Amino acid sequence: MAWAEAHQLRPAIHEAAIQLLLAGNGLLFLPPSGEGVRLFRLDSYVIRRDAMGTVLDIVTRERLSPESLPPEVRKQLSPEDLKNTELDLFTHVKRQNGRFVQYQEISGKRLKGFTENYPLDASPWLPLRFHKEDGESYGRSYAEQYLGDLRTFENLSKAILDATMNAAKILWLVKPTGVVAIRDVQNTPSGGFVVGNQDDIVPLQLNKSADLNVAYQTMGKIEERLSYAFLLTSVVQRGGERVTATEIRTVASELETSLGGIYALLASELQLPLVRRVMTTLELDGLIPSLPSGVIKPTITTGVDALGRNDTLQQLVQAMSILGQMPEAAQYIAWDAVAKEVLANTGIETLGLIKSDKQLQADAEQQQQQQQQMMQTAQQVAPVVAKEAMQGFQQG
Repeated sequence: MAWAEAHQLRPAIHEAAIQLLLAGNGLLFLPPSGEGVRLFRLDSYVIRRDAMGTVLDIVTRERLSPESLPPEVRKQLSPEDLKNTELDLFTHVKRQNGRFVQYQEISGKRLKGFTENYPLDASPWLPLRFHKEDGESYGRSYAEQYLGDLRTFENLSKAILDATMNAAKILWLVKPTGVVAIRDVQNTPSGGFVVGNQDDIVPLQLNKSADLNVAYQTMGKIEERLSYAFLLTSVVQRGGERVTATEIRTVASELETSLGGIYALLASELQLPLVRRVMTTLELDGLIPSLPSGVIKPTITTGVDALGRNDTLQQLVQAMSILGQMPEAAQYIAWDAVAKEVLANTGIETLGLIKSDKQLQADAEQQQQQQQQMMQTAQQVAPVVAKEAMQGFQQG
């Protein structure tokens, strides 16, 4: 977590999520050096995949100033190249012989000393898609599904705004044959008197309120559909004063369940490769020990898996509620296993929360020692109390 914060991982992923919603694609780059995480938008890279969606080639373009280039790169460029205000740096990542091979070019010259290769499961290049389309190298965005409503909403909003601005403009129509002088009306202060007929000057009115009302109602219906589509919190709560928390949780759960497939794709193309790359980087930097290959494997518990855990948790809570009405059933339940299952399905790390067998044994021994000590104390105090009671009885 400290590494992620130091390399600004959260802002990069947040921007990538916005790009996925609107453009459907994005490319994250986690450099091996200490630089921050970078995001390439769809207009700054191209990608080629096979029919199964496996990445074959990635080419990125960066516009750099010659002054920002390191000395080892400037030496490989001609004086004419260095005179340009900006240079295009192309990075080609190619799948070759079970690894990703990377090299860079500027002005058609391949840079020497900048060739890298990475394992397939720990590449610093993470191409992201929102919706997977078979046989296509690029993904589809979430907004593309609602492109018609978005365009209609934008056009209606613009039309209503233009009509509102026209309606706010104040114009006076003056009768050509009228007796009222325009100059007298302009120069007379508020509350003054002008000789004339009230029919000689009238305000210009649009008389389009009925038409604008139709447009406004249509825009409201489209806005409601888009609010449900983009999971706005305001549409989860129904109108009314007595809205229970259970209703809100139910609607929110239904909306989230409908996106389970999207979460599954992001888990396989973003979260799991990201965790693997971060683990590899931490091992290379010596921040964590090298983990045995093939023994410890990271797993992602979001998406469909998380939805399944949520269902399991609800079923477990319902079962415990039913069994709680049967006092005799408590002796047949392994409460330590129930506690572990509840914490696991809520996504809480159980390390340090559930006592081990040694800790339970130590607690039992400590409780036994306390009982023995209380018995010994009672045995020592009982004769004294009895003696004092007998003396008091004899004196009485």
